[in-house]
Amino acid sequence: MVDPSWTRERVIATVAEQFPPELRATVLSALDEYPGDTSTGSARVHLAILKIAGGDLEKVRRYAAHANTDFRDILYMADHERPDGRFKR
Repeated sequence: MVDPSWTRERVIATVAEQFPPELRATVLSALDEYPGDTSTGSARVHLAILKIAGGDLEKVRRYAAHANTDFRDILYMADHERPDGRFKR
């Protein structure tokens, strides 16, 4: 199922909500380390990375690198995060 909100524009808006102006280009560059196979697919993974990174640039970098190995791990983590920040198994 494709969500119409999985767009580059939403990724940029989410980055603007979570990071100060001086870091936004760096965050977008880090996210672009995972190019995805379609624009919708990459936006979906980028939004998941932003969700689980919680505004932490180093986590964005780490999760983007991991997405290149297996993006499904990132989607799983974003869908199964608990309120305490841990992940359901």
